[in-house]
Amino acid sequence: MQEKIIDELKKLETTQDIEILYACESGSRAWGFPSPDSDYDVRFIYVQSPKRYLSIYDRKDAIDLFLAEELDFIGWDVRKALRLFHKSNASPFEWMQSPIIYKEHPVFMKKLRELAKDYFSARAALHHYVGIAKHTYLGHLQGEKVKIKKYFYALRPLFCAIWVLEHQTHPPIQFKDLFSVVQQDKDLIENLEGLLTRKANSYETDEITPIPFFQDFIEQKLGEFEDTFHDFNKTKPDAEPLNDLFREVVM
Repeated sequence: MQEKIIDELKKLETTQDIEILYACESGSRAWGFPSPDSDYDVRFIYVQSPKRYLSIYDRKDAIDLFLAEELDFIGWDVRKALRLFHKSNASPFEWMQSPIIYKEHPVFMKKLRELAKDYFSARAALHHYVGIAKHTYLGHLQGEKVKIKKYFYALRPLFCAIWVLEHQTHPPIQFKDLFSVVQQDKDLIENLEGLLTRKANSYETDEITPIPFFQDFIEQKLGEFEDTFHDFNKTKPDAEPLNDLFREVVM
């Protein structure tokens, strides 16, 4: 599949007249809990020719394609990616940590990674991860039957939020790397290992009866995190280093 994805990225560069600076896997395959039929969630950052940025009208700054039933491609123009990076949007921070990389412009990504610590906002990260966990729990884990994968879409962001509180850095992307924040809770770790095994042997649409252990844990943690992000100050770092990187890569 990797060869097919790389080939599709090359075709995109030709048909869209772009250069892909970075492409990686996101979603369950990057997070470490794929199902046998999980999609490939390819995310990428691209740059256009200089003349496209010198226009009186804004141009489309994203590419969103389903190239096949299992291939989900989403790409951001580098200006959009850097603008969101400046706002400490979680997505580019996660993409940089993906264990599955399909293409990488080494100079661009080296500079972006070096800048990461200056643009990470604990407040923004907590707001993002707690929001995802709450949305998943209330929207997808309240029925008589729930999808197994939705537990991971609630638990992982909760662990990320705990990590941010403890370390005030962006959390690691892989689910198991986050276990350190709950390592003292042996029952939780044991139940998590069992859930991971069930997920690895279940299809994306498989449903189960809600698991009281995880229902209680998620609800308790969400209560603890209510408005926690307000304890952190808003930050507005200087955008000029990102402007310099943008100009450099475009020119």
